[in-house]
Amino acid sequence: MIPSLFGKVLLCQLCSGYWSCLHSKILMSYDPKFGPNAQTPEQRAYVLRQLQSVNPSLKTKATTYAQELYSRYIDGELSWLRVRELLDLAAGRTPKAC
Repeated sequence: MIPSLFGKVLLCQLCSGYWSCLHSKILMSYDPKFGPNAQTPEQRAYVLRQLQSVNPSLKTKATTYAQELYSRYIDGELSWLRVRELLDLAAGRTPKAC
């Protein structure tokens, strides 16, 4: 399927190819609250899995509230910094500034 917007075919401005070319990933809007490798929900889910593999307690000891925050991080509602701040507050700790 060719990408379109309101019936118009979207072409890459760099290579004149269809918008599904490799440049489309480069040109997508960048959200600075996420790292360069965590711009999509799939990438954020991967980042979370990597964090959990390095620190298994992020998964094994995650409360229902923590799991909800993780989901909101993956959905792009919260940055990882905000997730950590909210978890620190819930545990009665003062959030650390990064």
